[in-house]
Amino acid sequence: WIDKFRIPVATIDGQQTAFELGQAENIQFKSIYRINESNFLAGSNQGLVPIDQRPALSQRIMDYPLLQYNEPIVRRKIIEYKNSKFYLGFPYIVHEDENGQLAYFSDIPLSTYDGLIFNDRLYCTTEGSGLLSFDLKTKKLNTHVCNVLKIKDHLYDISVFSDTTLLVAGDNKLATYNPTENKGISLFLQAGTIIYVAVQKKNSNIIYLGTNKGVIRVKLDKQKGFELIDPESDLGFDARDVLLREASNEMWVATSKGVLVMNMDDLKIVRQYNTELTVSHPKVTALIEDNNHCIWASTYSGLTVYNTLDGTIRFLDNSQGIINHEFNYKSAALLQNGQLAFGGLNAFEIIDPNQLNKFQYKNSFLISGIETVSIDKSKWFSSYINGTPIEFQTGKESIKIYLANLDYKLGSGYSFQYSLDSKNWFNTDDKKWILLSDLSYGEYSLKIRMFDPYGKMVEEKTIEVIALAPFYVKTEFHIFLIVIGLLTIAVIAFSLLRAVRIRAVTKAKIAMDLHDESGTILTRLLLISKKSKFEAKEKEQIQNGLTEALYSFRTYLDSISNKSHSLQDLSDDLKEFITSACADGGIQFKFKMDFERNYRINRELYRDVKLSVYEIVSNCLKHSKAKAMSIECRSENKILTLSISDNGSCDLNEIGTQKGNGIRNITKRAHRNNGSVRFFIKEGETGLTTEIQLPIA
Repeated sequence: WIDKFRIPVATIDGQQTAFELGQAENIQFKSIYRINESNFLAGSNQGLVPIDQRPALSQRIMDYPLLQYNEPIVRRKIIEYKNSKFYLGFPYIVHEDENGQLAYFSDIPLSTYDGLIFNDRLYCTTEGSGLLSFDLKTKKLNTHVCNVLKIKDHLYDISVFSDTTLLVAGDNKLATYNPTENKGISLFLQAGTIIYVAVQKKNSNIIYLGTNKGVIRVKLDKQKGFELIDPESDLGFDARDVLLREASNEMWVATSKGVLVMNMDDLKIVRQYNTELTVSHPKVTALIEDNNHCIWASTYSGLTVYNTLDGTIRFLDNSQGIINHEFNYKSAALLQNGQLAFGGLNAFEIIDPNQLNKFQYKNSFLISGIETVSIDKSKWFSSYINGTPIEFQTGKESIKIYLANLDYKLGSGYSFQYSLDSKNWFNTDDKKWILLSDLSYGEYSLKIRMFDPYGKMVEEKTIEVIALAPFYVKTEFHIFLIVIGLLTIAVIAFSLLRAVRIRAVTKAKIAMDLHDESGTILTRLLLISKKSKFEAKEKEQIQNGLTEALYSFRTYLDSISNKSHSLQDLSDDLKEFITSACADGGIQFKFKMDFERNYRINRELYRDVKLSVYEIVSNCLKHSKAKAMSIECRSENKILTLSISDNGSCDLNEIGTQKGNGIRNITKRAHRNNGSVRFFIKEGETGLTTEIQLPIA
C-alpha cells in the first residue's frame, strides 16, 4: 500500500518494509502493481518507478556505531574462531560473539594489519608496533621481541608455519618465530624490497613471497636457514596477495595492474586479467577462492569473480547489493559456512556466493521507441521495426533512440555503448537513449551493444541510419549540374572544358565543407536566435558562433584566391591568430617553428591546417581552463607536424563525447590530406596535446 502518498510499503512474512523511493522532489505515489513474486511498479505523478526485491547477496557488519568519536576507520583482517569473529584494522579490534553482538575486544588504539589465533592467543601484525598478541580469556597484551623481532617493526603478514612456529613478514624481512622459545630464523632481502605476503606450499619448506618487485621463492633448511630459490630482481609488478592452487599448479597474484596467473614451478605468467573486460579495477587488494571453485578478487572498484570451471567472469557492485565500492588490502576471508567476508571503506560485509545464481540477467535488448524533434521544437514518437533503417532530416531534425532491456526482475545495472561507423564508442547516460543531430548527410552504420550488470557484453546490433538532406545539396544534384555544364561547354568551346571542370569540382568541395561546418554552426545559432529572450550564456554562444563562422568563411576565401602560399605564410598566419586568441583568453603561449625549407603548399592543405588550429585553440580556451599553451610547427622529410599542448585539464574518455563537430572536423581534414591526428596527455601532465602530421604535396 501507499502511506500518505509518499512511501510504498509492503508486508512480507509478517514484517513491514518501506521502500526508499522519495529522492525526486514533490513525488507522490498513487498506485502500486505487482509484476511477479519479487517486483512491483509504483505509479507516481512523475512516471512509473520499479521496485525490486533483490536476493540477499551481502550483509553489513555494523561496526560504525561502536565509534565514540569521528575516528577514521580502516578495515583489514577477518579472523573466524569457533563461533565468533575478530575484525582487525584501525583504530580498534572488534569482536563478534556467537549471537552476532559486536564489541571492542581491546580499547587500546592500534593499527593492526594481519592476524591469527595460535595457542589460544590472538596474534596481530602492526604498522610500527611489531608483533603483538592478546590472551583470549584475559585480553592481556604482550609485545614480542627477540632475535628476529623488533619493537617497532612494520609487519604485514603472519601465518602458521608448523605446530610450534609462526611465519611473519614485513618490510624486507621474513622470519620464523617460536613463541614458546621466543626465538627464530630471519632472512633479509635487498633494501627497498617490501614483503606483503608469505605463503607456504603445503607439506613443503618452500615459501612464495609477494613483494613490491614481484614474486620470489625461498626455502627453509633447518641447518642453513632460509635460502633463495629465485634471484632477487624487479619483475615489474607488485604482488599484494598470493593464492596457491596446487592441484592445477597455478599461482594467482593480486597486483596494481590486475590479476596475474603464474606457473608455480617456473613463475612464468600463464594468463593476465588487466583490461576493463577482465577485472573491475587494476588495483586488486585480495584474492580468495570459495567452495564453488570461484576466485574472488576485491579491488578499488567492486568485486570480480572468476569461475575456474567454465571460465566466465562476473563483476559485482551496488547493482548486486555489494556494500563497498573500494576494498582494503588483506581484508578477505573464507568462513566455515562457505560465505566470504570482505572489508572496505564502507563496512565489513559477509557475502553468500550461492546467491549469485539468483541473478539471472537478460541477454538481449531492443529499441523501444524513437523521438524526433524538429527545428521548430515540435516532437513526435514512433515505434521501430527490426531491420529497418532509421531516417531523419539532418539540420532540421534530431532524433533520440531509446533502448530497453525489458528486465523487470533485475532491471538496474545494465549499460549501453554506441558507435557511428565504428570510429569511437560512447556510453549512454542513465536515461538509456542515443541522441543524433547535425550529421553530414549520408548513410551511417550505428552499432549498439549492451552490457549486463556483471559487466559482460551480451549483445551487439547494427542499425542503418540515413541522414537525409534536400535534393539541391545532394551529390546527385551536383553531378547533374556538372554533366549539363560540361555538355554545354563542350558545344561552345572544347578548350574551356578543363578549366570549367576544375572550377565545378572545387565549388562542390567548398560547398560541401561550408555546409558541414559553417552551415551547422549557423543552423545552431538560428535555433538560439528564435528565442524571445537571451541569457548571457546564449549571447556568448551567438558571439562565439559568429566569430567561428566568419573565420571559416575568410579562410575559404583566402584559400581560393590566386595568392600562392608557403610554409612561412602559414606560420605567420597561425602566429597572428594565436596571439590574438590567447590575448582575448588571457593565457600565455609559446610559438616555435622549424622548417627544413620554405615549401610551397597547395590551397587545400593551407585551408585545412588553419581551420584545424582554430578548432584546437578554441576548444582549449572553452574547455581546458588552461593558463598556458605551446605551439610547435616543423617540417622534416616533406612532413608537416603541428603539436599544440596546454596545461589545463582533460579526460581522454570525453574527447569524442564533446558536443559539436570540432573533433570530427579535425580528423576529417587530416585524413583527406593523407595525414593523421592523435590526442594524448603527456606523462606527468594534465593538459591535452594534439599532434597533426600531414605530407607536403
